[in-house]
Amino acid sequence: MSHEEHREVSDFTRIFPYIWPSRKRLFVSFVFAGLVAFFWGAILSIAYPVVKVLLEGKSPAVVLQELIDDCDEKIANARLDIAQREQETPADPAHEVSLLRKRARAERKLTTASQRLALYRWCEVYAVPLLPEDLFRAFSLILGVILVLTALKLGCMFAEEVLVGGVVEQTVMRLRKACFRKVLSLDYQTLKLQGTSDLMSRLTYDMEALGSGLGLLGGKLVREPLKAIACLLMAFWVNWQLTLLSVLFVPVAGVIFHRIGKRLKKASQKSMESVARIYHVLEESFESIKAVIAFDGGRRQRLAHHTESKLFYRRSMRIVATDALTNPTTEMLGMAAVVMGILPGAYLVLRGETDILGIPLASEPMEVAELSLMYTLLAGILDPVRKLSSVFSKLKRSTAAAERIFALMDTRTLVADPVQPAPFPAEIRQIEFCDVGFTFASQGHARPTVLDGISLRVEAGEVIAVVGENGSGKSTLVNLLPRFYDPDRGMVCINGTDLRDCSLRDLRRRMGVVTQETLLFDDTI
Repeated sequence: MSHEEHREVSDFTRIFPYIWPSRKRLFVSFVFAGLVAFFWGAILSIAYPVVKVLLEGKSPAVVLQELIDDCDEKIANARLDIAQREQETPADPAHEVSLLRKRARAERKLTTASQRLALYRWCEVYAVPLLPEDLFRAFSLILGVILVLTALKLGCMFAEEVLVGGVVEQTVMRLRKACFRKVLSLDYQTLKLQGTSDLMSRLTYDMEALGSGLGLLGGKLVREPLKAIACLLMAFWVNWQLTLLSVLFVPVAGVIFHRIGKRLKKASQKSMESVARIYHVLEESFESIKAVIAFDGGRRQRLAHHTESKLFYRRSMRIVATDALTNPTTEMLGMAAVVMGILPGAYLVLRGETDILGIPLASEPMEVAELSLMYTLLAGILDPVRKLSSVFSKLKRSTAAAERIFALMDTRTLVADPVQPAPFPAEIRQIEFCDVGFTFASQGHARPTVLDGISLRVEAGEVIAVVGENGSGKSTLVNLLPRFYDPDRGMVCINGTDLRDCSLRDLRRRMGVVTQETLLFDDTI
């Protein structure tokens, strides 16, 4: 596993603590997903009696009796084969190994036939008396059973999706609250460097994308594989050799989807960055609307919005094009897998053979009904696989969103609380700036020094005016007091105690800040 894939898995693993409080609801949804898979397999398995009744004109009782007779014959042949192997005397060790293998094969046939016979005998005792002898009534009953099973499947699917939806909404709510709590704990400089638009994008657009992926993880990505597994197990039960031929395409599909997934994730990350820039243009326009109106800046802002929107469109189209490739690829590989299993089966049915080129593919010649059931089950695997391919892009988009969200959660504040804070002075007698130096943090380019070697002492009751040009560092100097920033050099002290040794909560509870701009909150005093 590459470093990028490991990080992708790690980011999704970190979501589990937020899912854990809803584990009971999630477990119940998994139970309903299992029931959906069970009913799906049961509906498809009815293809066998449909062919027997409709095409061969046999009642369920006759079909069951034929199956019982067939099992009795297989059991008798297997026992005879085992008895013959026991009477043979091996001539050498190699011959002995061959005899043991043949005997083990005969014992497996005996076990399989005995298990099927027990099932058929149970049906003969409890199910056949309830079935009509008339072929049309029997066929109508089969269709009625299909309708009932379909209704049960859809009911379970509804319950599962409602439960998963509740889990997703609760998980996203917990994660958004935790992320917002983390943002409020960051320092002013880090938040300004991150940008309001980027933070809004991560808390809204990225959270929505992550929630969409979580819904898939708890819904389709659980239900559809279970449906495919149910069909696959039943296909193995009908004829494991032919089913194994169909499964050979799975590694090829895995390689193709791995490459498509990498492209989707990269494109999704670029798309989310474009959304953040669109938010930035909107924020800039709305917050500075007076200046935009006063200086006729609408054209400039529209051009900026148009540029970012076009970039978002191009990046979104990369996702659309890559996503559009998954469905045809899935359909083609799935159909090839079905053909790979059905074509040899058709040969066995039409030629009455059990092997092709000496390779055994069936223990006995297959019937048309068995081949029809085999085809139905393999086709039943295609539907879940096709649905899974349609959600592939959303899943990759959600992994990219999780990466961006947890990158924000992992951001370290530049202004941290001390491990063992010193007690804050009950009475402030003196504030002192001791050889303070400060430079704003930047992303990739050097910034000039704002404060350099500033020393200043203010006694209680004194009023100090700090005068200077715009950008000379007056506000920055004052912002060191509530620890919006921490100095790179020197220290700021109250009563001789370095502010970095005091608790942020204690410091800010004892201090009032009057900002240069007007700040309004949608609340009441």
